Amino acid sequence: MGLKMRLVRGFTIVELLTSIVIIGILASISFVVFNGLQARAHDISVISDIDTMDGLQARYAANHKTAGKAYYSADGPDTSLGFTPSQDNVIQVVINSTDYCIRGYNVKGTKNSITNSAFKESSPGACNTLLAIDPPATPSLTVGLNTGLIRANISPLTCTSGTIQYRFKYRINDGAWSNYGDWGALVTASQLPTEGVKYGYMAQARCYSSDSLFSGFSESSEVTYYNPVNPPSTPSITSVALVGGAINVVSSTVACTATNATPQYQFDVRTNDGSWSTYAAWSGSNTTTQTPTEGTKYGYRAEARCFISPTVYSDPAIGVEGPNYIHPITTAPVVVTVAYSTPDWYWTNYTWNTPSCPGISTANYRYHYYTNYGYDSGWNATAGNGMNAVTAKIDYYYTLDVQAQCSSPYSTGPWNSTGWIQYHRPVPNVHVLIVAGGGGGGYDNGGGGGGGGVIDTWPGVYSQGYGIGIGGGGGAQANGGNSTAFGNITYGGGHGANCCGQTGATGGSGGGGSGTGSGNSNYSGNYQPGGYSNIGGRGGWRNGSGCGASGNQYAGGGGGGAGGQGGDGWSGGTGAGTMQGGAGFSSGISGNTYAYGAGGGGGGDKCYWGPGGATGGGNGAAAGSGGHVTGGNASYYGAGGGGGSGNLGQGGSGYQGIVIVRYPVGSLDAGGGSKYQNGSDYVHVFTGNDTFTVSG
Repeated sequence: MGLKMRLVRGFTIVELLTSIVIIGILASISFVVFNGLQARAHDISVISDIDTMDGLQARYAANHKTAGKAYYSADGPDTSLGFTPSQDNVIQVVINSTDYCIRGYNVKGTKNSITNSAFKESSPGACNTLLAIDPPATPSLTVGLNTGLIRANISPLTCTSGTIQYRFKYRINDGAWSNYGDWGALVTASQLPTEGVKYGYMAQARCYSSDSLFSGFSESSEVTYYNPVNPPSTPSITSVALVGGAINVVSSTVACTATNATPQYQFDVRTNDGSWSTYAAWSGSNTTTQTPTEGTKYGYRAEARCFISPTVYSDPAIGVEGPNYIHPITTAPVVVTVAYSTPDWYWTNYTWNTPSCPGISTANYRYHYYTNYGYDSGWNATAGNGMNAVTAKIDYYYTLDVQAQCSSPYSTGPWNSTGWIQYHRPVPNVHVLIVAGGGGGGYDNGGGGGGGGVIDTWPGVYSQGYGIGIGGGGGAQANGGNSTAFGNITYGGGHGANCCGQTGATGGSGGGGSGTGSGNSNYSGNYQPGGYSNIGGRGGWRNGSGCGASGNQYAGGGGGGAGGQGGDGWSGGTGAGTMQGGAGFSSGISGNTYAYGAGGGGGGDKCYWGPGGATGGGNGAAAGSGGHVTGGNASYYGAGGGGGSGNLGQGGSGYQGIVIVRYPVGSLDAGGGSKYQNGSDYVHVFTGNDTFTVSG
């Protein structure tokens, strides 16, 4: 069976293009038809507003006996007509004395401009006479002072039809507005200025063709200008003087150009060329007063202004500093209180208090220093609160007078009454120990030598030299030498008695008596008065049985000491017995404690002997079985020598004297001897003839 094929055909290119064109034409026709419908709708709205306005105009004309009322929708609502156009519709009414013409348009309708508008007229042909004119732009207004006048100026405008006209209104100090002036071509309004007044201006503009044909007006916003109050002439300080205890300041008077303004003044002050203070309050007075402070410099300046009200006044006119016033210091400060201190023997420090002074003034001082030995400094100026003076002369009076005054860079006041004080340099006392030389021992069972006399004293010293004499120690059978210092004499120790049964010599301390073998005793030597001293011991005998000897043995007495009596040589007992030398005088004047002027021990037969007194007395000698032995020598200052043994044994030698001076550091200046410091004191030791010299 045979197959029969069928061919199916589509649209050709030409057919397709033709279809597209037809569709586009139909769409364009629809768009045009739609836009035309919209435009016609706006036209209908405009015609409706024109009809409404026509009725309102007829009623207004009947009520007011006029042809109608001019109207332009761009000027805003008109309450007298009671009309508001529909959205985007522009309605204009132009009138003359007999007719009116109403025109309306909407830019989206077919009637879309004032020259292509729908209209309605009060009588046929009225719109041909009452032509439509567009209003001008909003006026641009400036206000200011120019060539002595307050001027309001409008930047010139143009009209699309007709000529431009302007008019102005104004108000003062935000008050009520004046009426607008007449329409005219002038772009400027002016008036004479008044100081301190705020001017406000507004302007309107319109396009004018004839009295019956003109546009609606355009109006500016308010523009203001404040005309300031002119400042017065510059014030100057004409007088600054003290009146009745106060500074009275006067400024020159000033005048104001504003007739309703009054001058006001205020003053500024500075003291001592410093910074200016804040101006005081404004006042109508051209004077001010101030209570002054002594020693202060015052400067003043004034400023003035023209015053109309609390919110209206001129800028100030500021003057320069005028004549100065210096208020003198007339008050003397209180009397100063003067005191002194003496750090050492040579100087005295004088000080005084600081009195109070007014303002910036401070105290100046002067002093007058004099003594009773003829020195006088006269008055001397000083800025400090003290001075140092040499007050070395002992037992003299040193007087200081002090006066004060108050002084500033601008004034100096009077001196006050005198404050004074007097210092007496006291006579210093020194501690002195004077020790004479010790006496020598006796021979042949002799007594011990007496210790040198001792004087412990506190003499006052002056500025001079004091001779020091040192007594030597006595040799065997010889007294010690005397020592002298500060007018005192200490006597050398007496020597011990020689065998047999003799009395010891008189001295600073007495020597011991010599021994006897019969039991008889003799008194020791006496002492010289005037210091520390004692008598010597008495010679005697001792029973020999105690040391292997038979019978009674010789026993010399111990020498007297500065601190104790010499021991006696009585019978009985063994060993040293009571033949001991007297103790020395104990003193720590040198810084260590020693005993000075101890007695020597007594000598004797066999085993009998006396020890020396403390410190340093010579020991007595013991002969043993009839031999002879020399007594011991003294070993410390002022001590006596020991007595010799039997059969012509020699006595020991006494020790030399000494003088020691001690005083506080700073109490005086002295030299002589061997000087050293012990604690807070100076110590001078003299072991030979010398001079203790006090300076001053």
